[in-house]
Amino acid sequence: MIIFVLAIILTFVRTILVALFALFQKVYVGRKIPAALNHNPKVSILVPAYNEEKVIGNCINWLLQTTYPCYEIIVVDDGSTDGTADEVLRFSHYPQVKLIRKPNEGKASALNEGIRSSDGEILVMMDADTKFEPNTVGELVRHFEDPEIGAVSGNIKVGNRNTILTLWQSMEYIMSCNLDRRMMSILNCITVVPGPVGAFRREAIEEAGYFSSETLAEDTDMTISIRKLGYRICYEDHAVAWTEAPNDLSGLWKQRYRWSYGTLQVLWKHRDAFLRTRYGSLGMIGLPYMLLPVGLQMIAPIIDLAILYTAIFGGLSIVIIYFLLYSIMELVTAWIAFSLDDEGKWPLILLPFQRFAYRQIMYLVIMKSIYSALKGSYVGWQKLRRLGLMDSGT
Repeated sequence: MIIFVLAIILTFVRTILVALFALFQKVYVGRKIPAALNHNPKVSILVPAYNEEKVIGNCINWLLQTTYPCYEIIVVDDGSTDGTADEVLRFSHYPQVKLIRKPNEGKASALNEGIRSSDGEILVMMDADTKFEPNTVGELVRHFEDPEIGAVSGNIKVGNRNTILTLWQSMEYIMSCNLDRRMMSILNCITVVPGPVGAFRREAIEEAGYFSSETLAEDTDMTISIRKLGYRICYEDHAVAWTEAPNDLSGLWKQRYRWSYGTLQVLWKHRDAFLRTRYGSLGMIGLPYMLLPVGLQMIAPIIDLAILYTAIFGGLSIVIIYFLLYSIMELVTAWIAFSLDDEGKWPLILLPFQRFAYRQIMYLVIMKSIYSALKGSYVGWQKLRRLGLMDSGT
C-alpha cells in the first residue's frame, strides 16, 4: 500500500512541476529571446558520417534549404567503406558544401576534425540521418545574442513513424526528452545537447577541450563540460530536426544500450560535480536527475513484485485504483507534452501498450548497462544500420 501511495504522489508532483516549468518555458521565456541577431555570425554545420550513403544526400538537400544567410556545411567522412563520400561529392558545385576525409576514429574525432577545419563562430552539430527544417539553424543561432549562452539544444522529432515501434519512440521523444529539456532549460541544468540538433559557441568548445572519446555519450560529456565552465545552456523548441529512429528491436536495443552505458560513463567522469553547490543547478538538480531513470529501473522489479503480491493476496481493487490514477496522470503529462510540441493527439491511444511492452525493453537495457558498468565491460559504438525510410517529417 505504501509503495502505491508513494508512487502516485511522486508521479503527481513530477507531473505538476514538469508541466508548470514547460509551460513557463514555452510562454514566457520564448518572448524574451530576440527574433534575430543584431548581426549574422558565420555558422559551421558539422555532419560526422560513417557509412551513411543512404541518408547523407537527403541530409545535405535539406540543409541547402536553410534560410539562415551565412553558413557552411562540413561533412566529415570518418573512414566510410561505402559510397558516403561519393554522395557528398555530388554537391561539390555548391560552395558552402565541403567534404573532409579521415581514417575511422569515431564520432568525437570526426567532430573535432570538423571543428578545426571550420571557421564559424557558432558550430551546429547534427547526425547524417537527420533533416533540418529551413528555419532550424536561425532558431538555434539567435540565442547566442546573449554572451552567457554556451550551447542550445534543438527539438528532435522522429521522422519515420511507420511502425508501432517508431511511434512509441516518437512518443518518448515528445513526452520525456523534450518535455524534460523545457524544465531543465528554465533551471539552467540541461545535461545533453543532443547529437541530431544542437549549437555551440566555438570558444566554449575550445575552453572545454574539444569532444572526448572517453565515453560513448560525447554530446552529454561536452554539454556538462560547458555548463561546468559557467555557460548557460537552453532549449529551442522551434529548432526542429527530424531523425530516423531504429526500425527494429535489434537496432533499438543497440542504440539505447549505447546511450545508457554512455550516460553512466559520463556520470562517473563528472562525479566531482554531483551534489556540489559550486556547480549550481547542474550539480544539485541536473546530474541527480540523470540518475533518476537508473534508480527507477533498478527498483522496478521490486515494485512489480509488490504489485503482483498485492493483487494476489486480496488487494486487487487497490492495484486497479493505482493503475487508474497513474494512467490519468501520465495521460495528462502526455497531453501537455503533445500540445506544447504542436503534435496531433491520436498516438496517445498507444500509451497503455507502451507501458507494458516498450518500457520493459528499456528496463532490460538499463539493467544490462548497469551490469556492464559494474563488470567493467568494454562497449563499442554499435553502429546502426540506416534504411533511409524517413519521410518528409509529417
